[in-house]
Amino acid sequence: MSQRATFQLDNFIFNDIKLSFNNATPKNINVDFMPEGVFYQSEKTFDLTLIFFAFEGKDREDSFIKISCIGTFSFENVEAVTDIPPFFYRNAIAILFPYVRAFISSLTAQANITPMILPTYNLGELEAPLRDKTITV
Repeated sequence: MSQRATFQLDNFIFNDIKLSFNNATPKNINVDFMPEGVFYQSEKTFDLTLIFFAFEGKDREDSFIKISCIGTFSFENVEAVTDIPPFFYRNAIAILFPYVRAFISSLTAQANITPMILPTYNLGELEAPLRDKTITV
């Protein structure tokens, strides 16, 4: 009988934060997310980097908010990246997102501008990009 892989969020850190306003919060705000992953085979851990962008127009590279959060997940019963269960990628993003959401609200409120309250998002479409941008070290 095979054992099912289990995982948990051990830690998270906001390692890159950009907040850049001139005098007013932009009126037409677009948001985007970019996930990346690193599986550390010897430690059986996975670092999920979830980058959030808020921008006007169509170019996320010209963002007025850019926040990078790294969540570290640990596994049981995983020896290689191929052992990571398929549901991990979608669920890891869903687990980390509320921390990013709360941080954005706090950051904008502390900056004494209109707080940015993100709605809940279905981030399931980020599963494939996370798989594609996962490396093993």
